[in-house]
Amino acid sequence: MTDYVVKSTISLTILYFLYYLFLRNIKTFEFNRFYFLFTIIFALTIPFVQITTGIILIINQNIYDYSSSLSDINIQSSFENEQTDNILNLSNFLLLIYFLISSILLMRFVFNLYKIIKTIKNSNKVINTLPKIVLSPDKTLPYSFFNFIIVNKKEYEKGEIDISLILHEQTHCKQFHSIDIIFIEIIKVIFWFNPFIWIIKKEIQLNHEYLADNKALQTQNLKNYQNILLNLVFRNNSTYLASNFNYSLTKKRLIMMTKKKSKTTIIRIMMVIPLSLFLGIVMTNAQDSTKTKNVQVKQSDTIPPPPPPIEDKQSKQDDVPPPPPPIEDKQSKQDDVPPPPPPIEDKQSKQDDAPPPPPIIKKD
Repeated sequence: MTDYVVKSTISLTILYFLYYLFLRNIKTFEFNRFYFLFTIIFALTIPFVQITTGIILIINQNIYDYSSSLSDINIQSSFENEQTDNILNLSNFLLLIYFLISSILLMRFVFNLYKIIKTIKNSNKVINTLPKIVLSPDKTLPYSFFNFIIVNKKEYEKGEIDISLILHEQTHCKQFHSIDIIFIEIIKVIFWFNPFIWIIKKEIQLNHEYLADNKALQTQNLKNYQNILLNLVFRNNSTYLASNFNYSLTKKRLIMMTKKKSKTTIIRIMMVIPLSLFLGIVMTNAQDSTKTKNVQVKQSDTIPPPPPPIEDKQSKQDDVPPPPPPIEDKQSKQDDVPPPPPPIEDKQSKQDDAPPPPPIIKKD
């Protein structure tokens, strides 16, 4: 998940700065609209695109690790288990925060969507108008939602709503700007933690106003139209999810109206397109350049098993017990043994065993 967030944020950041450098101050409103939609879709899907160019790493099932003793392994395992528990606790906490904020944004989105639909359903409508004009009893500025333009009933019946405002809202309806708003709101509910989602949402809304202003100025006087917008600045009752006039960026809209079409428009667009494609190639290659593919092989495969580890001869001799004495053949042993030496006799016993001397015969 962290890897996905990092890659999508990097892509979104780079694409936004391409817009900021090349497209922000020129009148390429139609191109900018689709560029923003492309930016969001590209940034959210490019981390899933993979090109298999990694290194294949073959791993044998019979490889054993002789590098550490059993005691070292036990100590390392206990440390890793404790570290894993801490990571899981932090991950659960962050996941809880994520779902909590997403739930709040989702409820806000659904509530405002229901509020607009309820206003359209319960209010009177002007017959034979396209888009349909909804006469709301609430005090509100003109705003549009899909094929409906919502205006204040009393102001419309008194003719206080200028025709240029109706033309402005008709542009929102005919170009289906509400689809863009709904799309970016759903993306914001899911990826609210990405700050560039919020920035691009404001840029999309501002670009919608540029498109509607540009269309209205084709039939309206510039100064009169600007004065109408200035009179609406202080009526701060904008409607969420709707295209309306109540934005803090009204000054930018007024400045954009006075700008002429740039001579470098085509060049800027031609620079943005290849740079965006180049970013896609870089991101897809970067995420697979260090990726390895693990393949397990059996002992019967062509790869021989690894040799046994080399042990120290001295330590091996110390650990090995002495061999038992060899068992010899008794018969061969008797043949090989020399005869025993003659026994040594005792002189005293020899004298005792000697016969007594003959008696001495004396002669007379």
